[in-house]
Amino acid sequence: MEISVSGLFTYPVKSCAGIEARSVRLDARGVAQDRRWMIVAAGDLIFLSQRTFPRMVLIKPELEADHLRLSAPGVEDLRVPLTSPGDGADESVVQARVWLDLCESIDDGDLAAEWLSTFLKVKCRLVHLRDGARRAVHPMQYTGEAELAFEDAFPLHLVSEASVENLNSKLETPVPTSRFRPNIVLRGGAADEEDAWKRIRVGDVELEIAKACPRCTIVSLDQETGEKRGPEPLQTLAMYKKVGSHVNFGMYAIHRGMGEISSGDRIEVLE
Repeated sequence: MEISVSGLFTYPVKSCAGIEARSVRLDARGVAQDRRWMIVAAGDLIFLSQRTFPRMVLIKPELEADHLRLSAPGVEDLRVPLTSPGDGADESVVQARVWLDLCESIDDGDLAAEWLSTFLKVKCRLVHLRDGARRAVHPMQYTGEAELAFEDAFPLHLVSEASVENLNSKLETPVPTSRFRPNIVLRGGAADEEDAWKRIRVGDVELEIAKACPRCTIVSLDQETGEKRGPEPLQTLAMYKKVGSHVNFGMYAIHRGMGEISSGDRIEVLE
């Protein structure tokens, strides 16, 4: 059965809502503008996520020509310039943290901080990755060369519709693919077939399949409302997708070369 791209998603602000597109451009770090912004605690600049602040799903980003626009229920939209005067100045750099990594970042100012702090009910700030900053995939995860923005571990994340359908056949209440926050959704092929892939070609871009994605409690959150929907689907996934201490679903990938991926592009399994 032919396998193709059925959905493409960008998440400009880490852990906030995604944007679906007909096509996406891959730059050196992955999907262009994916996880280039991040909400951090005001004191230690450690990233915030839906694990602790599920209301983050209600923050909807939109990329305009010169601004990132954020909207959320009950508040006026916030518009943040895509670049700031401090992007090239060393004295303006802050060290924001994603897990154990310190990332050279630029603070997006008090207005954004006030807007986010009011909505999330915690003192926080918005930062974006500094132009020229380097963040590599952790060597314990991957021994080759690959760059990241503020993603957890790898630049790309793939999920198969067939695998979601197989999971849903075991659940009392089906879950949508959006629960897994993929960049690329695949249609066709057999359930969990992607677990065995090592290299694929999507359109004209070759992807290396790096490893399975370990899931956390975020998959139990309704990505439209932020409401927790009980122990599923993690509970059921653990019955057949647990490896060691991890419950895996979907695959992390690294792109070899830049280019464009579009909905409908054929997937060719190379290895």
